[in-house]
Amino acid sequence: MFRKHSFLNSPNSFVSMYIKKLTIFILTLFTALFPAVASASLSGSIFHTSNSDFNGVPSQTAVANNQVKLDSSLSLGDSTDGAVTITGAKNINTDLISGLANHSRTCADGGDGVNYSVTALNHAAKTATLSTTPSSGCLAAGDEVLLINLKGISTNYDNVGNYEFLTIQTVSTNTITFTTTKTKYYGNVAGGDTNLGTADTNQRVMLQRVPNYTDVTVNWGTLGSNILTCSAWDGTKGGVLAFRASGTVNAGNTTTGKSDASERYAYISVSEKGFRGPAGPTYPDKAKAGESYFRSSFDSGAACGYANGVDAPATPNPGGGGGGGADAADTITVYLGAAGTTGPAGGGGGYGNNNHNMFNEDYGGGGGGGGGGYGSIGVNGNGYTTEDPASGSTGATGGDTSNAVNYAFGGGGGGGGTFGDSSQLNSKAYLGTSGGAGGMGLCAASCSGGSYAQPGGNGGPGGGVIFIIANTINVNYDSFVYDCGSGYYCEAHDYGSISANGGVGGSPSSTVSAGSGGGGGGAGGSIALFGNTINNEPSNGVVAAGGNRGSGGSFDGHYGNGGSGGGGRTYAAYRSFSGSDPTPNYAAGTLSYFPSGTYTSPIFQRQQVASWGNISWTKTGTGTITTKARSCTSASESNCYNYPNWSNCSNITSGSGLKSGTPNNCVFDNQKFIQYQATLGGDTITTPYLDDITLDYLYNPDVSVMSGIVKFFGSITFK
Repeated sequence: MFRKHSFLNSPNSFVSMYIKKLTIFILTLFTALFPAVASASLSGSIFHTSNSDFNGVPSQTAVANNQVKLDSSLSLGDSTDGAVTITGAKNINTDLISGLANHSRTCADGGDGVNYSVTALNHAAKTATLSTTPSSGCLAAGDEVLLINLKGISTNYDNVGNYEFLTIQTVSTNTITFTTTKTKYYGNVAGGDTNLGTADTNQRVMLQRVPNYTDVTVNWGTLGSNILTCSAWDGTKGGVLAFRASGTVNAGNTTTGKSDASERYAYISVSEKGFRGPAGPTYPDKAKAGESYFRSSFDSGAACGYANGVDAPATPNPGGGGGGGADAADTITVYLGAAGTTGPAGGGGGYGNNNHNMFNEDYGGGGGGGGGGYGSIGVNGNGYTTEDPASGSTGATGGDTSNAVNYAFGGGGGGGGTFGDSSQLNSKAYLGTSGGAGGMGLCAASCSGGSYAQPGGNGGPGGGVIFIIANTINVNYDSFVYDCGSGYYCEAHDYGSISANGGVGGSPSSTVSAGSGGGGGGAGGSIALFGNTINNEPSNGVVAAGGNRGSGGSFDGHYGNGGSGGGGRTYAAYRSFSGSDPTPNYAAGTLSYFPSGTYTSPIFQRQQVASWGNISWTKTGTGTITTKARSCTSASESNCYNYPNWSNCSNITSGSGLKSGTPNNCVFDNQKFIQYQATLGGDTITTPYLDDITLDYLYNPDVSVMSGIVKFFGSITFK
């Protein structure tokens, strides 16, 4: 027969004493291992210090390099036009190149960057009137557009170069309404919008759609094959390439290691898309000066200086001067040559010869270099034809005549001049001016077709304008060394480039004995790059807006040469830049940061919270950081159902309690959901950095384990 006995209830039992001692030992050990149990709460923290931790919602802030910082104020667009890959030649003004499956845009008038002439602007009404009504789909609400004055008139040109980016609110026939009031003026006077139109007597203002891409990649290709470009200036509009990219722009596929002997190229280019070069003169015309930002197209003799016996204009032309024609003979009427003179920018045209003896004439003078294009005087009839542009502000005098020979020679056209200030390309941009035409030559006898007079060379066109706004801009380069035989090693290259170069002055009549003058070289245009990161491959990346050389005169290529065009303007604003500087006349800018911004964390859940502790963080950089926090009892992943508004929450200083502040009714004990918001402030030039942040709390432990131990040892029964 068995008898029930409780050892624990028998104080004098040996087993009872042993179990009690064992229980005390186990409880002591548990308390030692989990000391917070003794105080009925444990401590914890939420700690953020990496990109993966900072996975909340930034507003005018950015998360990078394991920090939260103010974002740059650079607008990267809305990515509406998607990713673009360029293979072959693509013209942003005429080709629909976005090719997105979810982008059904069509336009009979042009491409992604279709453009129109503007005939009126109403500042107060926020409207632009176009010269034609856009076809269906070409312009739409929400589209970004560029507004720019490309050319003025000889008496009013203060607003030339002004530009800004606007957003379309509505399109009604040929009237475009913007979402905001424009900030600049485009008419005859500095503060007005009068006299807009398409004639030489009007201000030429253009409205061009600005595609918002994600990524733009120009693939490697053979020489001249793969290029993103624009339409040339046509006298009323054109010459501008502009787009945004929220991701990366690559001139050339990203370099992954070249492995073949081919030479490959990738171009983003508006070279020779600027002001048009005048045609070489034929009898009895004068050589014409280059086109510029305020002169009527191809003014005869309206040189930076003057040529062809025409008096210098009251306002000298930045376009290259026309070369002087050969002097008149007794039996043939040819316009007199005259000296080109120094002007504000363009090179003067060279002398034609000035000896009336048909068989004892002088060489024609060389054209002067354009401002910024080695503005050297033509020496002994030679134009300064160096291709390398340099800085400078004034054009050079055209060359004088030289040694006597038996032919009459036309002077070289002056180089296209440079104007504008590189540091102002964030607000003003100009097309490059063209070089002047070379002067006519004169044969001692009929040269060809029964004509004694032979035409000079065409003036070289100027470069266009490029605006690229992107998160990252890469101008790539790669090389490959290979065994090319006979013990020699050769090197092949891949070259990416962004360019707005002027064109070479045109060659004159092929009749050597005619002595026609060569055309002046065109000036470089304008390149403005805006990117958080810009990489112009070291030593080999090409971002250039160079002027080009003039052409040699027809008499053995040495006399009556055209002058070199002036260098253009280049500008880059960035947060990070690597590689070689753009050329020439380069100015660097700094992107502004937003003056303030917020970072709002995700919602965090912590079970069994008894009380919330302190919040603390680490700040580096310049500026301020303040925080707020709020808690609630019930939440989804994205919303706390009974959160207070942030506006009702107090700022909390680092190291203070989450419930501190006067008043702070946003954080409460025993609520398991919490969220914080950091506000960053700076001076737009610098930014503070949030390196890490910690939220402390106490929570009640799960005591079920201890309860089980106590219950287990509470009673033992034997039968």
